[in-house]
Amino acid sequence: MSSLQIPVSSTAISVIKTGLTKSLPGVKSSHRVEALARACGFLTYAALLAATRSNDLSIASINSHAFVAYLNKHGFKVEETALCLAATPVAINQRLTRPSHKINKDIIVEKAKDRDGKPDGYRNLMIAGINEILATGMISLKPEVNEKNGYLFTKLFGHLSAISWCHISHDEIRVSVWWKYTHENHPQANLTGNSKEQFNGTSPLANRKLYSKFVGVTVSGWLERKKGCYLQGCGRKNLHDIYTRSDEKSFLKFLPHVEPHGYKAEGKFFG
Repeated sequence: MSSLQIPVSSTAISVIKTGLTKSLPGVKSSHRVEALARACGFLTYAALLAATRSNDLSIASINSHAFVAYLNKHGFKVEETALCLAATPVAINQRLTRPSHKINKDIIVEKAKDRDGKPDGYRNLMIAGINEILATGMISLKPEVNEKNGYLFTKLFGHLSAISWCHISHDEIRVSVWWKYTHENHPQANLTGNSKEQFNGTSPLANRKLYSKFVGVTVSGWLERKKGCYLQGCGRKNLHDIYTRSDEKSFLKFLPHVEPHGYKAEGKFFG
């Protein structure tokens, strides 16, 4: 049995359902949700839904064996990892926010928030990207002579990503993060000349309508280094060139909170 624990809430169940739709497209939706209900300890999906509407939210321990057994019984051969991958973002958020057995409905939000109280997944993603390139030594919080622009492929929150940066005036660095990025699916990955993706801009060169084929989220911001070290702006404000694939919105909300390494998460914006 899996050790993952999730809150029995409509938000959490919706996130897991989205993950299962992606990982098990060959399984009928009705069977996916019924198997999910068994994994959460309910006899039917209707019973699970009723529990999400209760004022007394509880925690369910995911039983991946029950999930697989139900689907096997109905002719679908699946692996336990499909459910574990779908439930992990929710379980991580539950572990970070409150370890008790019962939680308030308002707890099911990302730890990092903007001043309006809204989840700030984009800034959290930016911080993860900046931390990554700082760790490589490719940029520094202390301005240096002959600093170079660049990009790298890496993993953020377990998913392939592209991070690019460009040194601009007043010792600022523009940083762009493309999360869940699959370079081989980029329609301009292997072109030539100015049509080839070279990561010089904040957004992919391709038509925005094609983004969903190769990237989940894009976001850019400015790292201030002259009047302090911080990511300019507050919450989502002053982050720019944001794109979010429709099936990533829920997952972005549940990313683990990341602390900035040697700089502040927010600060004055210089327009």
